[in-house]
Formats: sequence, C-alpha cells, structure tokens
Amino acid sequence: MREKRTGGADKRRSHRPGPASPSALRYAAKNIKEHALSFVPQRVSGKTALGFMEFLRAVQLRRAGLAEGNLYGNLYAYRKHRERVFRQDGYIEDQENYTDLRYGTVTAAYSGCEVIAVANVLNALRRVRLIGDKKCEELPHLLYSFEMNGKLLGGRFGTSPGALRDYMRYCGFEAELTTDLHRFPVMAEKSDVLILTCYNDARNLLKEVHTFCISKEDGYRTHNAYHRGKAGPRYERFEDLLRELNGGAAKPICLVGVRVPEKSSAVPASDAASVNRKEKGK
Repeated sequence: MREKRTGGADKRRSHRPGPASPSALRYAAKNIKEHALSFVPQRVSGKTALGFMEFLRAVQLRRAGLAEGNLYGNLYAYRKHRERVFRQDGYIEDQENYTDLRYGTVTAAYSGCEVIAVANVLNALRRVRLIGDKKCEELPHLLYSFEMNGKLLGGRFGTSPGALRDYMRYCGFEAELTTDLHRFPVMAEKSDVLILTCYNDARNLLKEVHTFCISKEDGYRTHNAYHRGKAGPRYERFEDLLRELNGGAAKPICLVGVRVPEKSSAVPASDAASVNRKEKGK
C-alpha cells in the first residue's frame, strides 16, 4: 500500500508545471506593455481626452514674465526662419527646426504643433483671400498668446484644442470643435480650413499626440504633419485623408473647423492675449 501511495505521489509531482522560461516571461511582459500603451488611444473617448486637456488648461499658471521673455527671444530667433517659410508658400512645415524658439518651459520644436497649426490656418485663409496680410501674425506672437491662455503643464503637453477654438472665435472667425468622428466629414465640408488633433499611433501612447492644419486649396492637404518638412498630398475626400494619416497608424481625437463670416471682424492675432484679462474680469 505504501508503495502505491508513493508511486502515485511521484506521478503527480512529475506532472506539475515547471517555472516559465525567460522567453515566455518576456513575451507576456511585452503583451502587457502593448495593452497598456494602447488602452488610452483605443478605449478612452476623444471627449474624455479633450476634457482632461481642458482641465490642465484651467489649472495652468499664467507666467507673464516668462511669456514676455520668450517673446523677445523668439522675435530675434524667428528671423532666420522667415525665408524658409516664404519658400513654403507661407506654411510652417518643419516644426523640428524650431529648437531656438521657446514655448513655456520647452521649445516650439518639442510641443509647438498646436500654435504652428494656428499660424498655418491664418496663412491658408490668406492664400485663398479670405483675410488680409495684417491678420496673419507671425509665430512668436502666437506663441506668446497661447502661453498666456492655452498651454498645458508649462508647455510640455502642448496646447489644448479648446484654446485653439476659443482663439479663432476671439479673432472674429466662426469656429466649432467636435470629437464625434461621424461629424468630421460634415464639418470638413462646411469649413474654410481645419485643425486636427490625433494620436500619432493608435497602438502606442508613447508616440504622443500631434495637431496640424488641413487646408482646402484644391483639395484637402495637411501642413506640418507626417511628410518630413513638406505639405501632404491632396485628397478630394476628407475621409481618405483621415484613413492614410501617418501610414494609417494615427487616430483622431478632435477636429476644429474654422470659417470666415461674410463680414469678418477679425482682430490682429497678437491682441488675443487680452482675452485673459476679460476672463479674469468675469
């Protein structure tokens, strides 16, 4: 009897699983990491993401001294970029080269894409003669305006898309923001120019978020997006442009549509910083 019990115990012990191999552990860890990095882009709605950015905008301290110091330095540094912008039909297509311009505590190259999108929006409207040259403030003044109202975490997280919409409205334009993907084509059709915010990679949050202008000169075309210093190709349908963003890896968060009223009362962009004083007086 003892021999049978001992033999049965030995048999049971021999079928116990051994420790996982290092390769199996690495595979499991990789799956967990990929799931974690894709959770926000895949599971968190654009409305929730926008709400989080608007919360960060609301609690952001406004440091006028830092913004003014950055403005003076940026006005000097921007001089060497003007010729290249002129060659690019007035569009800024090469954000990575703006390491010498400051935005909050970081550089415009690091997190200035939203402000660059606004500069490109104004240029797109100028090119189709919907506004005049006087309404197209240069990038240093725009950076100053959004440092005072819109930047997130000192500029490290860029600028809230809600601030872009509010800025365009303050300047006298009609501006609408939506996170509803079903409304994107309708808004694209009725707007003069667009600002799109999206995840660079729907499967990897570490690839971060990007915002850029979409003009409507003979088709939809991105500026300062995913084409290495050049404007993107033209698309007849907005849906086709969305589908091919960043090789199909990008995922939209929200879209701002901008339209010039028939009788525009748009004010110079540099005056938009005064909206902060109006907000404080409410």
